[in-house]
Amino acid sequence: MLVALFFCGSFLLPPVFGALANRSKSIIWYLPVFFLISLSITGICLTSSSLPLMAFIFVIGGGSSTLEGGFSAVLAHENPGCETDVMYFSQMCFCIGAAAGAAISYVTRLAGWGWRGGYFTTAAILAVAGVTVFYIRRNKLSFDRLVNVTVSIVSGIIENKKKPLFVLMSAVMLIYVGIEAGTAFWAGGFSVELGGIDESFLLAAYWIAMAIGRGAAKMIKKAHITITIAGMALASVCLTMMLTGPGSVISVLLYLGVGAGFAPLWPFVMARVNIEFSENAHFASGIMMAAGAAGAAGVPLLMGFLIDHSSAKVSYILLTGLAVFLTLMVLFGFSGRKRRVK
Repeated sequence: MLVALFFCGSFLLPPVFGALANRSKSIIWYLPVFFLISLSITGICLTSSSLPLMAFIFVIGGGSSTLEGGFSAVLAHENPGCETDVMYFSQMCFCIGAAAGAAISYVTRLAGWGWRGGYFTTAAILAVAGVTVFYIRRNKLSFDRLVNVTVSIVSGIIENKKKPLFVLMSAVMLIYVGIEAGTAFWAGGFSVELGGIDESFLLAAYWIAMAIGRGAAKMIKKAHITITIAGMALASVCLTMMLTGPGSVISVLLYLGVGAGFAPLWPFVMARVNIEFSENAHFASGIMMAAGAAGAAGVPLLMGFLIDHSSAKVSYILLTGLAVFLTLMVLFGFSGRKRRVK
């Protein structure tokens, strides 16, 4: 239930905030989100009631996706001509942050602070980040009174001639984030299979491998689509080999290979979205985050269903099949298009 609420927020809020930012031409809408997430995380530590807990989870899911999509659009807008480079760099930072989150959780538990220690630490970091962004990017709010959010969303709908490309990008994001969430979902059982390796370490290593992969891809100035497809093929091969149950060391290396292989895809798609749909970048980014949230909720849910009604092996086969399908989708959907990411 709580996981569903998290992804429900991730699905609903980013397009709304994206439409508002598009309409107002200001990032002012994103600034309160930092503090809403921080307060919600703090609230989880303090509440003992289920209803507030559900509301906090919804806000955290929606807020985190809103910030990721919104500031991706800001980065692309502020760095015309090198959108792909800044997406790779921002996603390297994302991976480092994800690894740091796992590390914070481990250290605070080790220090005897329990799970609340990690939550309070994260809430404080978010509050500081919000204040920092406010002072770095002080922006006066200038916008006409909005009739309602629906009008904003309708005004941001992409031109008819680009709808097929937009649908393709949304589908790619849905499946990719689903695979990413499924791979993290795999980590729990995988750590047990490997003899009790701490799941936090395994996830941190996965995100570090992805950060390294994005750093390497960023250094290559041309052939972004080729690098993206090659990385996805590598990830698909690693997932396939993991199904054979190799030794523990090889399995860990393959798991890291999945992270490194999928590394270029998210920055590639988000950079392309912000180039192709620059007039509605915030709204388009919000839709991408909503699609990703749907995938992140759906794939682990489907994997859990398969584990309950069949076996864990079947759920991993599903994940591998999705990876191969996604590789083919990007290969045939993007490689033949004339417009290239800068």
